[in-house]
Amino acid sequence: ARVLVQAVIPQRGATEFHGRVSFASPEVDPVDHRFRIWAEIDNPELLLRPGQNVRMTLLASGTAAPHAPRQEKSK
Repeated sequence: ARVLVQAVIPQRGATEFHGRVSFASPEVDPVDHRFRIWAEIDNPELLLRPGQNVRMTLLASGTAAPHAPRQEKSK
């Protein structure tokens, strides 16, 4: 399935960027359940910088987006 991405730079308010996911890491951080995603995003004004954190929304068409299963926290 093709997975599109919408990225927002929190410090820039409503500035949105659109692109597509090119790679999703199979490794999930066991502490915070995060994983890395690489996306190809149009950036004509060079507002996005390498290594910069952005808020991303994955948009999958026709099928559920991949996700990491939630784990119960130990007590």
